[in-house]
Amino acid sequence: MTLEEKLYTFGGRNAGAQINNDDDFYTHPMLKKYYKKHIEKVVTRLNNITGVAYSDDPMIMVWELINDPRDQADYLRKTC
Repeated sequence: MTLEEKLYTFGGRNAGAQINNDDDFYTHPMLKKYYKKHIEKVVTRLNNITGVAYSDDPMIMVWELINDPRDQADYLRKTC
C-alpha cells in the first residue's frame, strides 16, 4: 500500500500544500506534521468488511511510505 506519491500525475506529495520546492516536504515542520497525521489515519483505519485495523490486517503485505522519493537539493550538494 503506497501512502504517498512523488509524481504530480497522481496529485503528488505537494498536492493541497503550497511548498517552495520538493525538499520542503522533508523539512517543513507543518508538512511533516500533516504527513504523520495522514499515516496515522490510514494505519488506524478499520477495514469496512472485517473490522480489522489496517495496521493489523494480514492482507496488507507492505507499507510503501513514498513512491519514488527524491531529495533534489541533497542530490545536487553531493554531486556538484
